[in-house]
This record gives sequence, C-alpha cells and structure tokens, in this order.
Amino acid sequence: MAQARPTIKDIALAAGVSITTVSHALNHTRPVSPSTRATIQEIANRLGYRPDPVARMLQGGDSLLIGHIICELHDNLFFPQVARGADLQAQASGYATIISNTDGQAATEECAVELLLEKRVNGIIFTTPIAAANVAKAVEAGVAAVMIERPFPVPGAHAVLIDQVAGTRELTRMLIAQGHRCIAYLGGYLHQRGSRHVERQRYRGFQDALREAGITVPSTLVAHSSYDPGDARTACQHLLEHTPCPTALVIGSDLVAAAALQVLYQCGCQIPRDISVVSVDNTLGPYLAPVLTEASHPGEDMGRQAVDLIVEHCRIVAAGKTNRSRRVTLQPKLFLGSSTRIIGQPERDL
Repeated sequence: MAQARPTIKDIALAAGVSITTVSHALNHTRPVSPSTRATIQEIANRLGYRPDPVARMLQGGDSLLIGHIICELHDNLFFPQVARGADLQAQASGYATIISNTDGQAATEECAVELLLEKRVNGIIFTTPIAAANVAKAVEAGVAAVMIERPFPVPGAHAVLIDQVAGTRELTRMLIAQGHRCIAYLGGYLHQRGSRHVERQRYRGFQDALREAGITVPSTLVAHSSYDPGDARTACQHLLEHTPCPTALVIGSDLVAAAALQVLYQCGCQIPRDISVVSVDNTLGPYLAPVLTEASHPGEDMGRQAVDLIVEHCRIVAAGKTNRSRRVTLQPKLFLGSSTRIIGQPERDL
C-alpha cells in the first residue's frame, strides 16, 4: 500500500502548533516567529511534505504556478535563456512554470492567456508581449503580469528591460578608441513591433557615440533589415557595395551578425584584418568564428527578475496592500572576443 501523503495536520502534530500556524509559516501569509517557522520547515522537509495544488486552488489559495508565454522558441537563443532563468528562480521560490509558445501570433497569445487563467496561475511572463490587450487581460483578471524587453503601456503590469542604448553606445565607443572612424551600422528595422524599446534604442546608442566623437557617418553606411537571414544578408551586401568601405561594423543582433559574417566570408573579407565586427546580445557570438566582441544581454537574469516581481506582487496582494507597477532595467556587459583590432596595428594571430 502506498504511503499516505503528509499533510499540514501531520506537521502541526509533530511541531505542537495549530494547523493555522503551519499554513501561515509555509505560505508566508502572516507573521510567524523565526524559530517556529524554522521548526515547521524542518519537519515539513523531514516528512517530505509537498503542497497539494488542487486543494490550494479549491480553497482559494495560490496555485504556485507561473505562466510563461514566449513569442519564439526556434531561432533566437535569447528566449530560452530567459525561460531558463525564470524556471530556475521559480523552483527556488517554490513555484513551477508553464511555457506556451505563440510563434509571434497575437491570437495564439490570447489563447495562452485564457488557458493559463483557467489554471489560476499566480502570474504570467510575456517574452516578449505581442498585443497589449492580452497583457491587459491578465492584469484585469488579478494576475501579476511581467513584460520582457518590449513593454506596452499597460497599467498595472510590470516590466524587465535592458538598457539597449548602452550596449551599442559602448561597442561604438570602443571601436572609436581603437582608431576606427568609418563605422557602419546594420540593425533591425526601426518599425518593428516594440522597436521604440529595442531597434530604435540600439541605433540611438550607435548615433550617440558617433556624435560624442564628432564623427559623421554617411547614410550609405547604415542599413536595416528583418531578422530573416536572407534579408540580413541582402542588407549587408548593400553596405559593402558603397564607398567608403567601412573599417568596422556594429550589428544590432547576433541573428543578423551570423548572416553578415556569411556575406563577409563570401566576399573574402577577413575579420578583423579587413573589418572589425561587433554585435549585440551574445547568444550566437561565442559560437562564431572569430568569436565576436559583444554587448552581452543578461537573458537569464531577466527571467529571474520577472519571477521575483511576480512573487513580490503575490505577497503584497496577500497582505492586503496595493501593488504598484515596477520596471527593472538591467545593464548589458561588454564581452571581448577576437573580432576587432586597433587601426594601425597588425592583425592578431587567431
């Protein structure tokens, strides 16, 4: 016969306290003395106690579930990085994540929100949100909602962002310090969804660094494309057709960078001897040849921050207090590869 699942009543009997005290100690719903909480937790661990999610939901309690709606899973490694960080942090906080993939479709995202609400999740992470109405639906249902990277102005929703301007600004400053003056830019289309927070800001960082140094770049050295490899290759080819030929290239995404490196290889350009190349996000860069210098984006940290916002939101609401929207902005970090060189110095042996 299978051993009976331990209950909070078993823990209460072993600890010599009431069932209510055990519930508050395990769920952090009301203050319990540190010593009593530690005793209860030790007994719960020893008995192998696990909360029953069905019972909790029937009693109106937390489901200990966090939904994670991801707009893409097959191309961009940034999304799995966020998912990994979110899931690890959820586990550490006593929660579990449920992942839904939308392939960038607003209708699929809406369906995912409705299904997750039916499961009474405590929160939903949108990486990245497709339609503001779907985020609003989660907020209106009383669920904590966190938007990753491309936020919409939805009252009551939280956001975790990257300082997109800083990444390309620091990369361009580095190239300028290395003596480069003819620097090209290749990034995503400025009219893409959420581009006010991503593509436009990355391009702005490039412009800011040039402006600070008093450098003017002709329009022929600026190109934009979608994240489709074919489109990115075409955009890179157009850049190389114009004069003057750039000595350095700032790229706004590793997906675009991978396509650009194919074009440079086909043209016989050697990196960094003929042209220095830097990129943003550091997902594919470490696997390319040469290894790219990057503004590395903290995808896993963004997932962890999103879960922390949801857990904090739930605790504030459980305490009967009013929760306020929060926006967390993380900084990219410079990762030095072997794809750049100082002008006037010989090429490094790779």
